[in-house]
Amino acid sequence: MSAATTQHVQETQAAANELPREFVHALVALAHRAHTTGNFARAALACAGRHFHALHARIELRTSAQVLNESWTAEDGDPAFWNSAAEQSLTEVLAEGEPHTKLFRQRSGELALAIVAAPVLDARACVAGALCLLVPVRNQAEAERLALELSPVAALVGLSAHSIESARAVQGSNALSPQALRRASDTSSRLELAITITNSLRTKTGSDQVALGLVRGKQVEVLSISGLDEVKQQSHGVVALRGVMEECLDHGDRTVHQQLQDFRKASDPTGHRLVRQWHQEVGGAAVAALPLRTRGRISAVLALRRAAEHPFTREELDEIARLVDPYGPALDLVERAHQGLRAHARRTFDETLERLRAPRTVRRALALVALAGAFLWLAFGTRDYQLSLPARVIPGKALHLCAAFEGPLAQAQARAGDSVQAGELLARFDTRELELERERLEHERKAFEIEGRRAFAAGQLAQSEVCDARAAESAAALALVERKIALSDVRAPVSGVVLAGDLSKRVGGIFAKGEALFEVAPMDHLALEIQVPESSVGWLSIGQAGRFAGFARPEDRQEITLTRIAPAAQVQGTQTVFSVEAGSVEQAAWMRPGMEGMALIEVGERPLWWVLSHQALDWLHMHVWL
Repeated sequence: MSAATTQHVQETQAAANELPREFVHALVALAHRAHTTGNFARAALACAGRHFHALHARIELRTSAQVLNESWTAEDGDPAFWNSAAEQSLTEVLAEGEPHTKLFRQRSGELALAIVAAPVLDARACVAGALCLLVPVRNQAEAERLALELSPVAALVGLSAHSIESARAVQGSNALSPQALRRASDTSSRLELAITITNSLRTKTGSDQVALGLVRGKQVEVLSISGLDEVKQQSHGVVALRGVMEECLDHGDRTVHQQLQDFRKASDPTGHRLVRQWHQEVGGAAVAALPLRTRGRISAVLALRRAAEHPFTREELDEIARLVDPYGPALDLVERAHQGLRAHARRTFDETLERLRAPRTVRRALALVALAGAFLWLAFGTRDYQLSLPARVIPGKALHLCAAFEGPLAQAQARAGDSVQAGELLARFDTRELELERERLEHERKAFEIEGRRAFAAGQLAQSEVCDARAAESAAALALVERKIALSDVRAPVSGVVLAGDLSKRVGGIFAKGEALFEVAPMDHLALEIQVPESSVGWLSIGQAGRFAGFARPEDRQEITLTRIAPAAQVQGTQTVFSVEAGSVEQAAWMRPGMEGMALIEVGERPLWWVLSHQALDWLHMHVWL
């Protein structure tokens, strides 16, 4: 530690005594509540900012795992302008390890703004980061005083962050360490790993005997004893060891018994009966039992015996626990790796029963009952199977109006979407040429009739018959022209809506005979056209009931009945569909041809498990050929 840092630590300790006690308590409380270093840094930065009435605050904190950069801004603050200045102050504090102030005075007025920064120290009083605040001040002296007050706050933040990081490291110490994982991978069975652990611990701890047992529910199976290749479960010594281990399991913590003598302050006696009995049977030797935990539960128990003149100290037992704790998950891993399917199932069942017997069993039992009820409902329950399909409103019948003859359009009165009455004029064709043709044919007919009468009077009977025939021909042509003139006015055949036809842009154009002009549909009967995928058409039949909800009025649902299923499929996009028609039982006034919506067709009751899984089963049937 440099001389400057030592001086800064001394000044920080002196200034810490002047901090408000409630502010210090608030920072400590934040450290207790925070789950991660980042959460604590953000909360502590906001707390310090409010305490010093800062406009902006920043912290840079370096931990063993990460580098944190956090910022805080008051509600009326604008940090954009001060980012570069704050970054520079943090860099200077990190480089020098001493508090830093920089004053920014306004051109008018007594108030000024100052950037006050102080180093963040770790548990070894080394610089681990920096904390800076943007605060309003009156002069340089006030800024330096705030820097002195900020120093203990920054130190307290650093110490708290270090304690959180250490606590997380301790909580994660039960994880499977690389050394334990390596040993687990090198062994072919849990017995081999247990023998390796006990013999190694016997050498490292200077013990006369080390035994390891695996927890089986409320009992312990003695797996390995140092120095022995085989453990006889019914022998007196093994039975005594099993009792000691099960007593440690029931206690949930280490159990120790030994002659205190000069080790009274360092020993950790518990006075448990079975441990005390084992202590007496081995001639007063120091004995101890330590639990090994896996995912919060005791999975194994370690028993140690050593000469009476070398009793266990608390620190020594802590170190042994630290050494063996990672091997709890390793033993569990090796055991699971070498188990068969039946053993896995039995183990899972036993662990489930054990969790149910644990505290808070009422909620767990209720959850189990609810799960069982859900399973029974899924297995034996039924529900109405319904198909939700896209549908479109179509007219029950539609009348198509076409051009009766070839001719020019003179007038267009209606267009698609208009409501019309029966006999109402929709369009009119130009009949001027037809009228001229009618006059010509009329004169021609009369001329042939006069010529025929003259021939008859002159006794020219053959010529008279020829004239009569040509007069009849002209009369027929005249009748055809008059028929065209009569059809030149296109009128609505029924009252309804014009579905198609907008001739307003073709007035004056020539229409061919038979060319479509209008499509008119009466509104007294509407139907639905439902598009059904080929995978679902097999569930439908004529007469099935359902409901229709239009996008225009989804709350108004109409009862429908299937009336026709198309015998052939048609391709729409990338999907093959069948067209199904349905009639509306009660036609709503708002329904119009062309409206779209969804039709819900009721297929009937089916098992609930089938309703939820039949699509996946159908896919498997088609792709896996089950």
